[in-house]
Amino acid sequence: MLDFTSVGVMSVRLTFLPSTYAIAYFLPIILQEGMGFSVGASQCLIAPPYVVAALWMFGCAWFGKCRRIILCVFDGHANMIS
Repeated sequence: MLDFTSVGVMSVRLTFLPSTYAIAYFLPIILQEGMGFSVGASQCLIAPPYVVAALWMFGCAWFGKCRRIILCVFDGHANMIS
Protein backbone atom coordinates (compact mmCIF):
# COMPACT_ATOMS: atom_id res chain seq x y z
CA MET A 1 0.00 0.00 0.00
CA LEU A 2 1.31 3.42 -0.89
CA ASP A 3 1.52 6.08 1.74
CA PHE A 4 1.84 9.84 1.34
CA THR A 5 5.63 9.85 1.68
CA SER A 6 6.30 7.32 -1.06
CA VAL A 7 3.88 9.10 -3.41
CA GLY A 8 5.67 12.37 -2.66
CA VAL A 9 9.08 10.88 -3.37
CA MET A 10 7.82 9.39 -6.62
CA SER A 11 6.40 12.76 -7.67
CA VAL A 12 9.73 14.43 -6.94
CA ARG A 13 11.56 11.91 -9.06
CA LEU A 14 9.08 12.15 -11.92
CA THR A 15 9.23 15.95 -12.08
CA PHE A 16 12.87 16.61 -11.24
CA LEU A 17 14.97 13.97 -12.95
CA PRO A 18 13.88 14.29 -16.62
CA SER A 19 14.60 18.02 -16.73
CA THR A 20 17.94 17.53 -15.00
CA TYR A 21 19.08 14.85 -17.42
CA ALA A 22 17.91 16.90 -20.41
CA ILE A 23 19.93 19.92 -19.30
CA ALA A 24 22.96 17.79 -18.46
CA TYR A 25 22.92 16.13 -21.86
CA PHE A 26 22.09 19.04 -24.16
CA LEU A 27 23.85 22.01 -22.54
CA PRO A 28 27.36 21.08 -23.75
CA ILE A 29 25.97 20.48 -27.23
CA ILE A 30 24.21 23.85 -27.24
CA LEU A 31 27.32 25.63 -26.02
CA GLN A 32 29.58 23.90 -28.51
CA GLU A 33 27.52 23.83 -31.69
CA GLY A 34 25.06 26.66 -31.15
CA MET A 35 27.29 29.23 -29.47
CA GLY A 36 30.68 28.29 -30.90
CA PHE A 37 32.61 27.38 -27.74
CA SER A 38 35.34 24.75 -27.83
CA VAL A 39 34.84 21.35 -26.23
CA GLY A 40 36.95 22.22 -23.19
CA ALA A 41 35.28 25.60 -22.70
CA SER A 42 31.80 24.11 -22.94
CA GLN A 43 32.69 21.50 -20.32
CA CYS A 44 34.10 24.18 -18.01
CA LEU A 45 31.01 26.37 -18.45
CA ILE A 46 28.59 23.66 -17.32
CA ALA A 47 30.48 22.81 -14.11
CA PRO A 48 29.52 25.84 -11.90
CA PRO A 49 25.75 25.21 -12.01
CA TYR A 50 26.32 21.67 -10.76
CA VAL A 51 28.40 22.93 -7.84
CA VAL A 52 25.66 25.39 -6.88
CA ALA A 53 23.02 22.68 -7.30
CA ALA A 54 24.96 20.31 -5.04
CA LEU A 55 25.29 22.95 -2.33
CA TRP A 56 21.58 23.77 -2.64
CA MET A 57 20.65 20.10 -2.43
CA PHE A 58 22.69 19.51 0.72
CA GLY A 59 21.34 22.72 2.26
CA CYS A 60 17.73 21.67 1.60
CA ALA A 61 18.39 18.20 2.98
CA TRP A 62 19.96 19.64 6.14
CA PHE A 63 17.11 22.12 6.63
CA GLY A 64 14.47 19.46 6.11
CA LYS A 65 16.17 17.06 8.49
CA CYS A 66 16.54 19.70 11.22
CA ARG A 67 12.93 20.87 10.92
CA ARG A 68 11.55 17.35 10.29
CA ILE A 69 9.66 18.54 7.22
CA ILE A 70 11.60 16.52 4.69
CA LEU A 71 8.78 15.86 2.23
CA CYS A 72 7.75 19.53 2.04
CA VAL A 73 11.33 20.59 1.37
CA PHE A 74 11.78 17.95 -1.34
CA ASP A 75 8.53 18.90 -3.09
CA GLY A 76 9.39 22.59 -2.93
CA HIS A 77 12.88 21.90 -4.19
CA ALA A 78 11.62 19.86 -7.15
CA ASN A 79 8.98 22.42 -8.07
CA MET A 80 11.51 25.22 -7.95
CA ILE A 81 14.01 23.38 -10.15
CA SER A 82 11.50 22.06 -12.70
